[in-house]
Order: sequence, then structure tokens, then C-alpha cells
Amino acid sequence: EAGPVLRGHEGGISSCAFSPVPDGAGRQWLASAGVDGTVRLWDVASGEAGPVLRGHEGGIYSCAFAPVPDGAGRQWLASVGGDSTVRLWDVASGEAGPVLRGHEGGIYSCAFAPVPDGAGRQRLASAGGDGTVRLWDVASGEAGRVIRGHERRIHSCAFAPVPDEAGRQWLASAGVDGIRLWDVASGEAGPVLRGHEGGLSSCAFDPVPDGAGRQWLASAGYDGTVQLWDAASGRCLRITALCTASAGGEAGHAVWEPETDRVLEVTGDAWRHLAWLRPLSNALPERLPLETFGPVPFKEEAA
Repeated sequence: EAGPVLRGHEGGISSCAFSPVPDGAGRQWLASAGVDGTVRLWDVASGEAGPVLRGHEGGIYSCAFAPVPDGAGRQWLASVGGDSTVRLWDVASGEAGPVLRGHEGGIYSCAFAPVPDGAGRQRLASAGGDGTVRLWDVASGEAGRVIRGHERRIHSCAFAPVPDEAGRQWLASAGVDGIRLWDVASGEAGPVLRGHEGGLSSCAFDPVPDGAGRQWLASAGYDGTVQLWDAASGRCLRITALCTASAGGEAGHAVWEPETDRVLEVTGDAWRHLAWLRPLSNALPERLPLETFGPVPFKEEAA
């Protein structure tokens, strides 16, 4: 069933995030960031509006809550936007904190590290149109490492929820020119993940490793696919493609393993999208099990 509908922004909303822990009064907050230049807080249980955070000059593209309060007990919320600033807000009071400057151009994404670093510092990453990812010390507002490697704008960044088996904390960034992984401690580049046809809009880590201890990273692209990667090896292990309905057909999706072309699931007209993304010419009937697809037109078209 539908819950509350929260209204208040003037214009579109580009990002939202739940607070990871309740505040001192036991309330869980939802933050929404809009093109009207405001971040609005909402009481999740009641749907009532909370503080409206103003300070950005122009639209806001992303917001994120710190995973834990800082040493002074403050819960921080970060927001980034077209004015080239990263802004921090004290959630309890609604007061503005440090304004972090360094990017040249709009900033499209921000993310807090899940745990403090070895020196106990809470870190924030921001990714921008200048093709850089920048790390910040939340407590002091001081700029840290600037990570360079993308040749064009970056749309999304995300920290792995836990270090890998070698103790490395990974940060992923996704943009017009693909996905890159970075060792946060050293700033050194890790695997470059290639597979999407075109730019990417978002990336996110699974919050827990799978049964084999692998950290999964999901990427969403303008090619209409979501791709799942083994972060350690840089291998793409699964692709999901969505499609709209053809004339007289129905919308659907396809899931397959790109390394083997083994099809895991196909519904509706998704076979058309699958064949377009992975054209296998005359090998198609042998390499893709036709009984998975069902519709007779596919068999005729592949013959």
C-alpha cells in the first residue's frame, strides 16, 4: 500500500536519502534534494515536514547522510549541486556547517565513507563535472585527496560497505566514460570496468558480500542495462536489460551472464533487446536456449 505523499518542493527532485539512525527524539528522517535549491527533511513516520535547508545557489543534485554521528554527537547531511559546492548540515538543528569548495563546475554525487579512516576521521567523497572525485575531512572541512582518471564528467560515486580481503577500502565512480575503482587509502586506481554501451548514471555496492565473499557493484547506464560486477576482479557477472513493448507485444526484461551468454530469464519482448545488445548472428540458436524465449517470431527472425 502507498504511504504518505510528501509535497513541498517547487520543481523536480533529484535525490533522496534516509537517515541511518533515528535522532534524539526517535524520529527517522528522509531528506529530499531539489532543483529549487533546497534540501527538505521529512519525518518518515508521520510524513510531516521538518527543516528546510537553504544555501545552495541553484539546483541540488545529490544528498547523503553520514552513517554515524561525529565525535560531538552531530548527525551530518551533505548536499551537492550546480553551484560547485559541497554543503554540510547539522540535521538536529538544521544549521549550515562547512561549505567545501574545490570542484570546477557542477557536482553530481556525494557519499560518506561507511567507517572512519585509520586516524578516526569521517570522510566524504564528491564527484563532479570536472572529472574528479574529491575526498574531504568532515570534521574540519579540509580537502583531502583529489582522484583523477576520468576524462569526462562523473555522475555517481559510492564507497564499498566493508574493506576487501586485503583490507582495502574501495570507492567506485561512474560517469560518461565508464566505471573506475579506487583504493581510498592510497588513491591508486583499481580495475576499470567496461561493458556499458555509453555513459552511466549511477553505481552502488551491495551492502553485504555474497556467500563467496565477493563484493558486488551495480551500475546503471544510458544503454538501458543494469550490470553487476565482482569488484575485486572487475568481471561483469550479470546483466539485466529492460525493454518497452513492441507493437502488439508487452514490456519485459532479460537477464544473462555476459561471459557465457547463458540466459537466466527473459520476459515479454525483451528477447529483441537481448539480441540487439548481444548480436550473435547465426550462432544465436546454438548459444542461447530458444525455449527460454518462447515467442515463435524470435525463432523465425533468428533463422
